[in-house]
Amino acid sequence: ALVAVKLDAAGFKKYRCDRPIPLGVNLNSLTKVLKCAKDDDICTIKASDDVDVLNLTYEAKSSDRIAEYD
Repeated sequence: ALVAVKLDAAGFKKYRCDRPIPLGVNLNSLTKVLKCAKDDDICTIKASDDVDVLNLTYEAKSSDRIAEYD
């Protein structure tokens, strides 16, 4: 199945997107990774131009815990 997702700036406290970029992401894998976040985690989502990799980083506000997924 093909799904189009648009992440608007209004849904984020801090948002930067230099240009629209299409990414192929396995939705089952993405769902599992998103469920790893805690309610108060800061989530950073990055994608670089040269590779088809989506990077998600979760940082806990109350501890030194950092989780990174590619």
